[in-house]
Amino acid sequence: MNINDILLGGGVGVLIALLLALPALFAEMNRKAHKGGSHIVLPDVHSFLGRKLQDREVLALGLLIHLLAGLGYGVFFPLTVQLGFWVQIEAYSALSHIVFALCAWATLGFVVFPALGFGIMGYKEDKWMWFEVFVTTAIMAILFAITINWFQPSWFLV
Repeated sequence: MNINDILLGGGVGVLIALLLALPALFAEMNRKAHKGGSHIVLPDVHSFLGRKLQDREVLALGLLIHLLAGLGYGVFFPLTVQLGFWVQIEAYSALSHIVFALCAWATLGFVVFPALGFGIMGYKEDKWMWFEVFVTTAIMAILFAITINWFQPSWFLV
């Protein structure tokens, strides 16, 4: 198993997640546009471990969740390649990125969000959260595929 692929994938995933979080960070700098509403792109967790969070803590925890999702995406895609999950589909192909992105979206919606108290697909948080996460995951998959193809063949060997 090549650990370099997994580490590089995790780093790329976090950087892409940070890039996608920039609108929320810029909106936070402009407090007039924010005024205590929800953060753009980032999940808003208003209570954690039974404690009500302040607005800045909501932003920080949302950013942490967003970056951890990017890390997970970046780590698990090369890991699935290393473990041989892509037998029927060519590894690092467009189809493998689409299938993995759909699996990541479903995992977030049916496992992670209910565990965080957002409900299935984040419905308790926002009725359109499923769509926001779908679009964000699609953008993440496109940027990840472009970045991975840029690093090949020296990294991300099949």
